[in-house]
Amino acid sequence: MAKTRAEHDVLLHAIHRLEAALGRPAPGREDEWARKVSTDLEQVSKALQLHITSSEHSDGLFSELDLARPTISHRVEQLRSEHVGLTLSLHKLSRTLAEGDQSRDYEALRKQGAALLTELRQHHASEVDLIFEVFWTDLGVGD
Repeated sequence: MAKTRAEHDVLLHAIHRLEAALGRPAPGREDEWARKVSTDLEQVSKALQLHITSSEHSDGLFSELDLARPTISHRVEQLRSEHVGLTLSLHKLSRTLAEGDQSRDYEALRKQGAALLTELRQHHASEVDLIFEVFWTDLGVGD
């Protein structure tokens, strides 16, 4: 669990940095703004890929959840499929940023980034809820 918590912390830190970058002033400095957002988006991507690799490994979090409570396998599969969607959303935003020029529509990029951040937060919440439900509630640790 400590490894999962550390990975979540790294991902959450990267998410906060991306959120701050998206909120920085952009008019008249679109290229600088886009570079900062791209840099922080890359950090989110790296942290998410580390999380995905670790979670989906044969001895990772998802296997632990399945072993601890096989009846939740459909929820674990939902988290796996969210990993695919999150990765696609990250790549889409990254491509959009890379294709831009001085006339970037930073408001549209902010909306796309905000949607990605919402997806990431919802996934994180679903995952930690499942972890708590399986390992703390069922085992009585949380009582």
